[in-house]
Amino acid sequence: MGKTKGLSFEEKRKRMLDIFKDDPSFFHLKDIEKLGTKKGIIYQSIKDVLDSLVNDNLVETDKIGSSNFYWALPSKIYQVKKNTLDKNNGLIENFKTENQNLKQKIKDEKAMRKETKERQEKIDELDEINKKIEEKTKKISDYQKNDPVRYKNILHDSKQFINLNEVWKDNVYTIHQWMRSKNPDVNLVEMFPELEPLNLFN
Repeated sequence: MGKTKGLSFEEKRKRMLDIFKDDPSFFHLKDIEKLGTKKGIIYQSIKDVLDSLVNDNLVETDKIGSSNFYWALPSKIYQVKKNTLDKNNGLIENFKTENQNLKQKIKDEKAMRKETKERQEKIDELDEINKKIEEKTKKISDYQKNDPVRYKNILHDSKQFINLNEVWKDNVYTIHQWMRSKNPDVNLVEMFPELEPLNLFN
C-alpha cells in the first residue's frame, strides 16, 4: 500500500477551527492537542497551527493564572472571514481600475503618436540598414568558405590522403608478390576484384 498523504497546513487550520466551531467554549492547550490529534493533525504541528489561527485573529487567547486558554466565537470567525473577503474584493476592484487606466493611457499615447514623414523615413532607413547587415553577413559566410587558410588545410589533408594511398598500394603489392611466390597459380583477381583497377596484379 502507498504511503498516506499528510494534511496540508491549510487543511490542518481548517480542522482545528472546526474544533472551536463544534464547541464555542474555552479550551486549554492540552485539550486542543487531544482534540487535534483526533481530527488527524499530528501532535508536533498542533501548537504551530494554533498560533497561526491566533495571529489571524480567528482564535482568541488569554492567560489565566499560569495557563493559556483559547476560544473562538462563531460570530468572530464569521466577521474575520468577512473582513478578509471584503479586503480581497477591494484589491480586485483596485486592480481592475488600474488595468482600465493603463489601457486608456496606452490608447491615448497611440492617439498622440502621429505618423509623420520623418518617422516613416527613419523606419525605411532602419529597414535598409537591416537589409545591408543581412547581405554583409552572407558575404562573410561566403568568404569563410573560401578562406585561404581553410583551403591550405584541405590541400594539406588531401596530400596526406594521397601519400597514405600510395603506402597502402605498396603494402598490397608486397602481399601480392609474397602470395604469388608461395603459390604461382593463385588467382588474386578473383580473390580481390576490387583491387584490379590498381593494376597490382600485372
